Parts: sequence; C-alpha cells; structure tokens
Amino acid sequence: MAEKILITNDLEKLEDYLHHDGSSYTKIVILVDENTSSDCWPNLAGLCPSLENAELMEIPAGESSKSIEIAEQLWNSLQELKADRSSLLINLGGGVVCDLGGFIASTYMRGIDFIHLPTSLLAQVDASIGGKNGIDLGDFKNLIGTITPPKLCLIHPSFLETLDQRQINNGFAEMIKHSLLEGGKHLELLKSIDIPSAENLQELIEYSIQFKKGVVELDRLEQNQRKMLNFGHSIGHAVESLALSNAFDLLHGEAIALGMAVEAEIGKLKGIGNEKFNSEVLELIQRHFELSIPSFMTAQNLIPFLQSDKKNKAGEFLFVLLEAAGKPIIDVVVQENEIHEAWHQVTVKING
Repeated sequence: MAEKILITNDLEKLEDYLHHDGSSYTKIVILVDENTSSDCWPNLAGLCPSLENAELMEIPAGESSKSIEIAEQLWNSLQELKADRSSLLINLGGGVVCDLGGFIASTYMRGIDFIHLPTSLLAQVDASIGGKNGIDLGDFKNLIGTITPPKLCLIHPSFLETLDQRQINNGFAEMIKHSLLEGGKHLELLKSIDIPSAENLQELIEYSIQFKKGVVELDRLEQNQRKMLNFGHSIGHAVESLALSNAFDLLHGEAIALGMAVEAEIGKLKGIGNEKFNSEVLELIQRHFELSIPSFMTAQNLIPFLQSDKKNKAGEFLFVLLEAAGKPIIDVVVQENEIHEAWHQVTVKING
C-alpha cells in the first residue's frame, strides 16, 4: 500500500482528514516530546477543532527515549486512557517521536492507526517516510521494531523554522545520502546549497521525500532495492551506538555523515569506488559537518556494534557501497580488516 504523504503549509489539512477519514476514531492521543509540546502543539491545537479532546503523552527529548522502558510507559498510558483499537495516535515531533510513536501504535492491541507530523528536517525527509518504526535495545540502534506505514504523513515545512542550524544539518545528512544514491539533478541541486535552511530547502525536501517514497514502494519489506537506503548506516549506526554508550553528544545525521565517508572509503578499498569519488563525498560532507573523532571512537570499539547490525547475515558484514553517484551496490561482504583500514584512512584525511 502506497503511503499517503501530504506536503503542505496548511495545518488545517489535518483537520480535513480528521473530520472526514478520521471521523470514526474513538479517541485521539498526541505523542510529543518536551520541545514539540511547547513549540508545535499549541499551534496545531488552535487550528484543529477535532483535537479539542485529544490526550497528550509527553516524553523527554532525545535518543534515550527510544527505550523499552519508555515504550512500556506509553503502552500503560494508552491503556489508562482507555484507548481501544479504534483510537488514533498522532506523532508530533522529530525522528525519535516518529520512530517510537510508530512502534507504540503498531504494537498496542496488535496495531492502531497513527499519523506522523514530523517537525524536524530529519523526520520530514527520512524517519517519517517508509513505515519503519522502532526502539533501541540498550545501546544498539533500532534492533526492535516493525514496518508499518502511517495512515497519513503530513509534512509541514514551517515547523523547520523552530530548528537551530545543527538540527537542520542533522536532517541534511540524509538528504546528502539520497542525492548520492540518486545522482543527477538531485545531487547537483544539493551541491548548490552553501548553508541549508528552512528557506532554501523546499525543492530539495520534495526531491528527498519522493526519492525515498519511490524506493520504498518498490520494496516495502526491504528484501532488495530498499537496502540501498542503508548507505552510510552500517558504520553510522555503530558510531551512534558507541557515542551513546559513552554519553557523547552526537546526532544521528552527524554519525551518518561520518558513516558515508568511511563506507565510500571501503568501496575504494574493494575496487568498487575510486579516489576521485571518495574525495567528492568527503568534500561534500565536510562542507556541512565538522567531523571530529574522540579518542574512544576507534574501529576496534565499533566492531561489537557492527556485529549486531540488522543487515548482517551468517556472521558476515553486509554493506551498501557506491560505485559512483546513482550506482549503489547492495549486500557487499566487507571484512573486518577493511573496516579498520578505511577508518584509519578517513581519520587521516579528516585530521589533515
């Protein structure tokens, strides 16, 4: 089933949906974090009379909320609110809220309807698209989850005006990934952006959404083509998990940016990519990210997290590597020594 994604600056479109398609819901619950509770919810509530009696569930902002403990609290809250199988959960927030909220909705009473209202750039171009929902298992990223699409994903670009530059860059990393996977006009348009902002990203946001949506529609359960969207995420998720276990402040997009640089280097080592393409990838990433590698962030320390990567099969590391822009190769077996060498080479390049 194709996802229903609506890009609009008119939040009253949600009211239209709730008044017509959603008129039979017995209860509406809104999931927010401590930021969207104050920055986004009041505006939404004022524009949607159908939300007048909605219940609010609030979680702390940040990756630590994607835990089984928070999930259990939310399931209990839904039960205490007497939410039944005809209830609706609206996820108003960034990637954490969308990932967690989708997981809660798709598992509570074996599944209730949910809607994504992504408020961050990362959520608008990535986390809310494709039906992946999940939580972390300890320090391991997204090991528990479902693939269930929302009834509606409403992209409201004006929410981006609430973000600082670091959060804009956080989402821009996934847009870089999309452009490298697609190549062509998408990549050229992205290269023309010096400092991404809510004002200059509108066309690129639509490119990213449509690109990911198209890939997902061909392979919703990630058996083949959809695997390409994991470029940068084998190393990136390991980096993010290692940072999380060391209480090091690192955003998802920052980890994925480093992951793309290292995985491009792995491609070159395996004779898939080349030095010219690697240099272009690293230059593009370094334009928007100040890559820094703390002392605990070593290839050796990343390996345990890589060993738990969902993409692995029979104990082998399976990566997505790029031959060139627009030419991804999926399920490439990568050896541990290649990871060590690529990490070393990228570290040397970053440190000059």
